[in-house]
Amino acid sequence: MRPHPRKDPRCATAGVRHDDADDDVGTFDTDYAIGFDPFPTLAIMQDSGADFAVFGQVAGIMHGSLELTGDLDILWDPSQSDVGRMAQVIGSAGLSFRDDEHAAITDLEFGLALPKLYFEGLGCAGDLCTPLLPWGALDVHAFLQRKSWSQVETLAVPYLDLQDLIEMRRQVARPKHVRRARELEALVALR
Repeated sequence: MRPHPRKDPRCATAGVRHDDADDDVGTFDTDYAIGFDPFPTLAIMQDSGADFAVFGQVAGIMHGSLELTGDLDILWDPSQSDVGRMAQVIGSAGLSFRDDEHAAITDLEFGLALPKLYFEGLGCAGDLCTPLLPWGALDVHAFLQRKSWSQVETLAVPYLDLQDLIEMRRQVARPKHVRRARELEALVALR
């Protein structure tokens, strides 16, 4: 990920969290964009043995999007993962977790039973989501089965298939998602 061009990594933070991001701009204008590095968290997820894939703008970038981001969205399937092992591995990594009400999660096995957790630490923040979230008519289990893979140094990064990512963005329909879906659709037209 490229650093934020308008923010010096040595500057003071503004107190804008990733979940306070503007619906149009996205997380690129939050404190978490400063020094954003998703790879340590992705390595932890890989070590946990969880069935997961990156979605959101990091996946968009992996498909060729030019719009930057400041958060990492991860979709994982608890029915295909060893939740106890995952809790142990990611719990010992120094990440902090909160629920949708912003309450701290200290019992990570309990937290992993929730549809969504916020996480922070190791150079990024983001959302850890499951198929239990209300995804409308989307079959996110199938999205996980169709995921793509990219090798980044020693890390195999799973991310959503391009058409699935576009469909997910269309379903959410927030301004940034619609804009990013259009960009990806234009990339599909060029292929």
